[in-house]
Amino acid sequence: DFNARIVPILSSIVTSISLYYLVKTLYDTKTAQASVIIFLFIPWNILWFSRIMPDTLTTALVTTSLCLYVMAQKNNSTMLYCGIISGLAIFSKQPALVILPIIILWTYLNHFKPKLSFIPFFIIGLIPISIWLFVNRDIFFYMAVTELTERSVPFENIIRTVGTFILFTSPFIYYFIKQVRQETHKNIFIIWFILYGIYVLIRTPLSHEYYSLLLTVPLSAIAA
Repeated sequence: DFNARIVPILSSIVTSISLYYLVKTLYDTKTAQASVIIFLFIPWNILWFSRIMPDTLTTALVTTSLCLYVMAQKNNSTMLYCGIISGLAIFSKQPALVILPIIILWTYLNHFKPKLSFIPFFIIGLIPISIWLFVNRDIFFYMAVTELTERSVPFENIIRTVGTFILFTSPFIYYFIKQVRQETHKNIFIIWFILYGIYVLIRTPLSHEYYSLLLTVPLSAIAA
């Protein structure tokens, strides 16, 4: 029981640290501190980071990979760590694929030069899931077809998902909306919220409202 529960606990800690450095890199120390405090006290996070589930680990890895990418771009440093963590994030759960469009769109809108060194390191991070897919290829292809065609109807849970997310994050939704009006489309947190938000609205099955857990990270940053 302890070994299982230590994963979401550590995931919460890693997410907080990565969020801090990501916001600090883009804004300043006080904003970074505020974003972590907001993140830790959102009831949605208190609820789900106490559960044994892969989504908490995915949240930690996605936040860490985006943090490392922004730091690498800003400081003109290696993509080694970002690439590997991004691959591992996808190994934890497939919605982590959102990392790639976020990175591509943020890089393009901010006129950064794409760092192609990200690609080989990303492939290294995919080695664990590549091995798993090879060993379990028959099961995987069956699961992939089932996931896309039978598990859920697009937008079937949109009302409940939006409703529960707003209910649990309402203290900060106001600040999020207010700040978005002043920010530009180049903001990585806005890009993150929109792209992953679209996925959540389309793909969240009934009783799986926790898919929106990953949205609380950009919500906390923009509110801060």
